[in-house]
Amino acid sequence: MSPLVSSLRKILSAVLVASLLTTPVGVVQAKGGKSGDHKKRDDDDKGQKSSSNNKNEKGKEAKTKVPKRGSGASEKEKERAEKKKPQREESKPVKQAGRPERHVAKKDANKHEPANNKNERRKELVKRPQKLVHLPASPFKFAPSRFAFEQPSFATPQPRARSTIPPAADLRRSRTREVVVALPDHISDSDTLTLGSGLSLDVTVQNRLPLLGMKIVRLRVPEGRDITQALTAVIDQSVTDERILEVQPNFVFETAQAAIGAMVSSIPQYATEKVRLGEAHRISLGRNVRVAVIDTGLDGTHPELAGVAIESFDAIGEGSPTTEAHGTAVAGIVAARQQIRGMAPDARVLAVRAFAAAAGQRPEATTLSIINGIHWAIANGARVINMSFAGPKDALLQRAIEAGIAKGVIFVAAAGNGGPTAAQAYPAAYPGVIAVTAIDSNDQLYGMANRGEYIALAAPGVDILAPAPNSSYEMSSGTSLAAAHVSGIIALMLERRPTLSAEEARSILKRTARDPGHTAMLNGLGAGIIDAARAVADIK
Repeated sequence: MSPLVSSLRKILSAVLVASLLTTPVGVVQAKGGKSGDHKKRDDDDKGQKSSSNNKNEKGKEAKTKVPKRGSGASEKEKERAEKKKPQREESKPVKQAGRPERHVAKKDANKHEPANNKNERRKELVKRPQKLVHLPASPFKFAPSRFAFEQPSFATPQPRARSTIPPAADLRRSRTREVVVALPDHISDSDTLTLGSGLSLDVTVQNRLPLLGMKIVRLRVPEGRDITQALTAVIDQSVTDERILEVQPNFVFETAQAAIGAMVSSIPQYATEKVRLGEAHRISLGRNVRVAVIDTGLDGTHPELAGVAIESFDAIGEGSPTTEAHGTAVAGIVAARQQIRGMAPDARVLAVRAFAAAAGQRPEATTLSIINGIHWAIANGARVINMSFAGPKDALLQRAIEAGIAKGVIFVAAAGNGGPTAAQAYPAAYPGVIAVTAIDSNDQLYGMANRGEYIALAAPGVDILAPAPNSSYEMSSGTSLAAAHVSGIIALMLERRPTLSAEEARSILKRTARDPGHTAMLNGLGAGIIDAARAVADIK
């Protein structure tokens, strides 16, 4: 071999060695080809895979292993290897028998996605519209504007209602310089005085009424200040001051007795026959049933009331108590036991003085005196409360009545003596109260009686002879006297069934009432004329 050839061989060997040293470490696989380890694992799995999977496996793109760091490869070679990476394939429709086409995306061989790509995907997810999920009802309030839940208050609040200025007609039937405010019963007297001072009103009376869970305060409006302005100021304060539960005038009520005749000595009495009282008394006399009479002061020394158990209470608390005709007459109709036959002669009378008359005027009561009387009567075991008076709609009085009905007390009220065109009278028109109108000896409706759907039934109330102060008698008319007849008859029913409720009493009285034959409802008589014998016999 010539020296030239020998030199050429040495040069070619050096070039070959140099090229081998610069080749990348990565192993390139052809389509469907596999390296040693992968091939060995695939061979082990062949028995478990179907032929269809093997066909899909042949269609896979070539995969390239990227050289590891520190392999000695140059930066340009690394870039070339990155470019050779297969791009992620788009999803292709795959058709299966009996199913619609669906898109299946092949998995990317590169499990570790670059950071930049991950950030891009996060941005896309944020931009996508999110599906709103409707949660089931819960005790929390969802606030969409804040996307947060508000914790509810689990403390039971005092009942509050936004007070308003009453109509002018009702405002005229109130004390012109008195405002009544209801507060929670835990408010101290000093805090009450501070409240009044802040409103520039004088606190004159503070009464706690556990029946209502309230403290009732009477505020005096100073001279030169209008009652409407004072009411408006307190109502505005109540919007932000949660202590103020109710604001209203101190309303005035009048006894529902329209006419008083001359004193008489004879005792004409048609009412007992009209209601068939004799038959009822063979069954019941109202023994020991407590009937409260919210009225004027009565003459407990009258012979007709001799032997009647009477307890008295002065709900006004001002001036000296006096005996007056209206309260004496109502108590006599309920429980007289001498020449006049009371409806329930064995009942016990709780006499509440809530009404008083100035010289030459009719007896009047206020919101405060009436609810004070109701509170005392219920606390002393009253089962029936007779309210022979009428007046404007009164929120605090309604609260007191509702609280009494909840305790099993039965309220009876006069329908009012305003005439055929008068508005409905209160408290008779409150739900749960038995409203009574008056008839005469011929079963005709009393001409001055109110009309309305709130009237439950009728009872004698025209030309009724009843006891009067100083051992005398007076003949008078009005729905006041009709209500007293019904209160006494309910006492007979309660002796038979002490657990009788207000709704049961109303239902029995209406069911057993007598229709005089001229369409009772159309003539303002409610369900008809009360029948004591049928009502008492109806209770088994």
